[in-house]
Amino acid sequence: MRRKIQVLFVAACAAMIVSACADPSFETEPSTASSTSDTTEKTEKQLNETPLANNNTPEMTSGVNIDWDDIDSPLWNEEMREELETVLHAIVDKDAEALNKGLGPDVQGVFDYMLQNEYDFQEVSSIHEEYGKVLVQVGSILGLEGETPKPYNCTFYFEQDETGEWRIVSID
Repeated sequence: MRRKIQVLFVAACAAMIVSACADPSFETEPSTASSTSDTTEKTEKQLNETPLANNNTPEMTSGVNIDWDDIDSPLWNEEMREELETVLHAIVDKDAEALNKGLGPDVQGVFDYMLQNEYDFQEVSSIHEEYGKVLVQVGSILGLEGETPKPYNCTFYFEQDETGEWRIVSID
């Protein structure tokens, strides 16, 4: 039974990822940290200023370039920041062990595919609550092999475990 639940969870996550990739400019909630249009303008400007590599695709510089002091939300706390920062650095560093340490125990290994791509995480663009989870949207530039880097928003789902610690339980 547990295996069926895991398979359904992975399938649901995959469906969310596919739907999110269909229209990355779609935003369901208003921003609390800064606007998505500002993120899109910054990322498009950065992409236009990026030199072309030999294969005619812009070079990409991965990193975590978030101004953590700029985040202003009553839902946000230092424990979430530490968890998110650890996971973002693990993704950029392509460190599966660190990534999975930062995730809830039920989803370890599920998001290892993110290590295959390049990310430049730039800002926390919105924070809101849904069904007892805190959703933190991070604006970034996504670089897929052989493609032009493009603006991309990742949403990290935080939930408190039974001990009261905040854990990332999903990424969309």
